[in-house]
Amino acid sequence: MLRSVRFLSCLVVCLSPGLYNSGVMAFESTDSAQEASASLTTFVVPAQMVKLTLAPLDSSDRLELNHFQPLSHWDQSFLFFDQTFYAKSRPFGEAGAGLPVVETLGGSARLGYRHLVNEGRGFLGLNGGYDSSWQQGYYFQQLGLGIEATFPGIAITATVTHGVGSTYDLGLGQALLSSFNIQTSFPIGIPHLSIAPRYYYVRDRFGQSSPGGQLQFSYGLNRALSLSLSASYDDLSGSGGSLQFKYFFHPPNPSQVPAVIPYGIASPFSQAIGNTGSRIIRLTNSPPAYGD
Repeated sequence: MLRSVRFLSCLVVCLSPGLYNSGVMAFESTDSAQEASASLTTFVVPAQMVKLTLAPLDSSDRLELNHFQPLSHWDQSFLFFDQTFYAKSRPFGEAGAGLPVVETLGGSARLGYRHLVNEGRGFLGLNGGYDSSWQQGYYFQQLGLGIEATFPGIAITATVTHGVGSTYDLGLGQALLSSFNIQTSFPIGIPHLSIAPRYYYVRDRFGQSSPGGQLQFSYGLNRALSLSLSASYDDLSGSGGSLQFKYFFHPPNPSQVPAVIPYGIASPFSQAIGNTGSRIIRLTNSPPAYGD
């Protein structure tokens, strides 16, 4: 009984504020470090995003709705689910004659993991999942895998996709393209403006393939809204481009982000993965998936 009383007394003293003897400071220092560590990822909350991609008249505009859901938090990492639904319009030149305005409906689901590194001044991520699209009554599917590395001044994303199930339909005369994409993003010295060059390679099961490249400029109007201007070229679709509007409904509040994490890291750390040209299924004779 006496030992229990002594233990409880010691516990109360160690947890009481305002006590600064050496023993208490040691306990408080440890507890504070654990609390600070545990709080590093709590600012990551469920969030939604909408993206509108406007393309030339001979290409397809696209509307995307995204939900980003953290599943489990740890000291410096978290597990999340990222789901996107999208609709692509029919090219302007093909509209009319009783054809529907919406040409393609699609979806993408990713399970991912992100971990803070370099004392919160960067993060690494891994994700994988399943994508699908419905086009004029035909159904396409693919599996995708992606990695992320983001540090102050640079972000690198690499993805790979592989078609599954039926990857070709005679009715459309188009085949699903498997792809490899790698993109870097970095500021160029103008506030809120960044540049993102992308290299990609696409191939179908019949051996038709092409390397390609995209250059993207992004400007952040505020914490929630950004604009992106993209231009691309590959042998399968020629040249093209787009203007994308991206609105993030729940951007992280700077006052809730731990001081050790730069806001330039906290923002992508708590946002959806993006498509990097891979989550939006691409068929032969169709343009790349522009934008983020």
